[in-house]
Amino acid sequence: MAVVYLHRRMDTNEVFYVGKGTLTGKKGHHRNHHRAYCKRGRSSFWYNITNKTSYEVIIFDYFEKESDCLDCEITLIKQYGYIKDGSGTLCNLSSGGESGQSYRDWE
Repeated sequence: MAVVYLHRRMDTNEVFYVGKGTLTGKKGHHRNHHRAYCKRGRSSFWYNITNKTSYEVIIFDYFEKESDCLDCEITLIKQYGYIKDGSGTLCNLSSGGESGQSYRDWE
């Protein structure tokens, strides 16, 4: 099962990151949302934000089909927009969908 999650800044209540993860564990047992809560392997932009303020992890939705999860991630990234180009609040570096185009490739 796949999950889309959001990271929201506690100082401004703005969503600054949209991500996708995979649940581990069986139904009825503790489910692990590891990637949503993991602080390792993030971009310098993500660290710059989280060094300034605390943040909340929001589990946006669960998906049985990986393709539906990836579509949701792409849609949310488009909806929230990017800090770097002034279109929104996200520090994401790609357009999502795992094989999403890198933001750096857009310039």
